[in-house]
Amino acid sequence: MRRPFRAAHALRSLALLGLLGPLGLTACGNSTPTTPPQAQAWTDEGYVTQGPYTLSYQAQPLQDVDPQIAKRYGLQPSAGRGLLTLVLNRQPNATPVEATFSVEVRSLTGVLREAPLRRVEEAGAVSYLAEFATPQREILVFHVTAQLNDGTHLEASFRREMFAN
Repeated sequence: MRRPFRAAHALRSLALLGLLGPLGLTACGNSTPTTPPQAQAWTDEGYVTQGPYTLSYQAQPLQDVDPQIAKRYGLQPSAGRGLLTLVLNRQPNATPVEATFSVEVRSLTGVLREAPLRRVEEAGAVSYLAEFATPQREILVFHVTAQLNDGTHLEASFRREMFAN
């Protein structure tokens, strides 16, 4: 059986918590405020490695791509669109490598963005490009996997804040 709510009982409980609050803080150790730690530096290097393979990645607003480069690759720079670029090479000579890619682009709230990849080859270099919607300023989470024919598996997860003008 539940006890009925009583205002006097609730007030006594709050008063007791108010008295114990400062005691609890001083009992934990230092009673003087300390300086918060410094923010961590940006550590995303833009690539991952597995054995002799390097998967480089970059995501940016499509409107930031140089117009001549966009034209060369058949891109339409516009606000509200982003571009993911992937390059997979074998070291030490940066030899292009074929792989099966999987790309997932999501907002922080979990909304999935369509990002179909296409292969682009120019002067012996191979890139994979994916365009995606980014309708307003938002942080997107990217998850990329590359499965090579020799069984090697590379995976990259990263976040980028996208600005649409």
